[in-house]
Amino acid sequence: MGKVEVRLQRPLTYIIDTNKQELMGYAFQILSLFAANSGANSEMYQKLMQALIKDSTNWDKDNKYLIPSLTDFVITMICKYTDFTKQFSGDLINLCKHLMSQAIRMEGEGLKIASAMLERMGMFDPAFVKDIFFAIFSSLHFYRNNTKGKVIPTAIMREVLVFFATFVINFGIQDLINVCNQIQ
Repeated sequence: MGKVEVRLQRPLTYIIDTNKQELMGYAFQILSLFAANSGANSEMYQKLMQALIKDSTNWDKDNKYLIPSLTDFVITMICKYTDFTKQFSGDLINLCKHLMSQAIRMEGEGLKIASAMLERMGMFDPAFVKDIFFAIFSSLHFYRNNTKGKVIPTAIMREVLVFFATFVINFGIQDLINVCNQIQ
């Protein structure tokens, strides 16, 4: 651990433990940076990742403003400590589906996590991939047909394109076509 990380560990832990909502997003952004630059997966990061993934209330609509920071931390852990996060693959799959659900409508964040999972962990569950593709097309259909401007938000479209590109790079265009054909 670096000196700054050691110095800030207690205040950041205090912010999270005492649920200081106004500072929580900043705390997770800083922890994401520390985790990304850390030489080893510390026990604190492991416990924090487990607590985030296992407690679904962290990802509820009430915490919508926190979800981008939480997503950054989860993606950092997936990318930096892939072997550790593989044990949470089922929970991460459920998290992606939850974020892309109509109740939450955080498709961009769900797709970021799904892209990181596909890139780092591979295509481990064909049903997951099919569910994510179905959620993508359902979201695109919703925004195109049920919004005032009938326009798909740029942020969501960007993440959809990144997800498709990640999928094609890792698995090939034929697998993309096959998954899309299964959904029809």
